[in-house]
Amino acid sequence: MKLIYHILWFDDTEEVFDSLSFDPLEEMFSELGFNVAYKLVTTPESFANEAPYKKYDLIVVDYNLEEYDSHGQDFIEEVRGHQIFTEVIFYSNKPTTELWSAIYEKRLEGIFVTNREGIINKIINVSKQSVEKVLDVENMRGIVMAEIGDIDLMLDEIISSGINTLDEKKKREVFSRFHSRAKQQADGHMESLNEFLGNPTLEGLIEHCDSYKRWITFKSIVKRHQALKEIELDDYNEEILKPRNYLAHGKYKALDNGDYVFEYKGDEFVVNEQVSRELRIRIMKYKRLFEEIVQKL
Repeated sequence: MKLIYHILWFDDTEEVFDSLSFDPLEEMFSELGFNVAYKLVTTPESFANEAPYKKYDLIVVDYNLEEYDSHGQDFIEEVRGHQIFTEVIFYSNKPTTELWSAIYEKRLEGIFVTNREGIINKIINVSKQSVEKVLDVENMRGIVMAEIGDIDLMLDEIISSGINTLDEKKKREVFSRFHSRAKQQADGHMESLNEFLGNPTLEGLIEHCDSYKRWITFKSIVKRHQALKEIELDDYNEEILKPRNYLAHGKYKALDNGDYVFEYKGDEFVVNEQVSRELRIRIMKYKRLFEEIVQKL
């Protein structure tokens, strides 16, 4: 799981989707530091096209698929037939006893049931529990690494588009500032960096970039690019990259209160549920910012 929780929802009546308010669900995910993505389908063919369903964190199926003379437990059985044990919510406007009977008849496991009126609350409760189960320290490390990898790719795109639209003088300023910053960290890479300074290219700049250098190069472009000058920047290095370094490279130990302490380069970083949630929220903030900038360029 990354910071997007994927839901596949099958109901043969489009009006059901139109009648529901998804705001409480989206607010819950936002508070946890996640986004939610829905795939709403209304035909058996559209549902089957999502097989083998591995990308989904939750599947929601209506019991009464009247338009297709079928029942939801058949589609749940299809999911389970792919050896996918994603959590499933089975709902209906009929009493839940009928749903339990259908589940028992098909010998289906890992199913939650509710009536149609309570479907949003049921999704909130099940998905919140599902998210919290995977947010142990190792999964959190993986999520942060994956998300920052995505941001690195966006920054590469921004740097490429941004530099290519600068005049030669400003372009040279960006290259020179990059070389100056990179030189401070170069250690054994001076020969390669000197070659870059003698013949600076966009490809050479990106080749020498780590996440921090991407960030400082991005800031350098923002100062010189007409379309980006009004952007308000927080400190991505302090808010994202430094915590990432602790999670990626630090050794950690568990405390009696359930927190974790990461030690890296003589410093400590305490991780708990609140810190993890705030970090996820900040990552989403920067992803939205960089996505907007990609669109501008």
